Amino acid sequence: MVYRYAVVIAHRHFPGSWGQISGTQTGAFREIKPTGNTIDVGGILIARVANAKIESAYSVFDGGDMLRQLQHTDHHRTTLEIFIGTLFERVQHLTT
Repeated sequence: MVYRYAVVIAHRHFPGSWGQISGTQTGAFREIKPTGNTIDVGGILIARVANAKIESAYSVFDGGDMLRQLQHTDHHRTTLEIFIGTLFERVQHLTT
């Protein structure tokens, strides 16, 4: 797995970053058997540093997008793309 940092910020003892996580599924994940599919999803990481060591870290990423990429559903569309597509379809429906 690779984590590419796009933005790194820090406030006192709390460094954080936003970036992309990518990798290839080579082992089972929940009920999904190894697929060999690759993923590339956005996420954030926030850590707590004390005594020059990371004491804890929290991460949030687009798990729905990751599952779509692993299972090849919705043509790898991101959550934002799905939202915009749904919104566009509803606007079209209202104007016809």
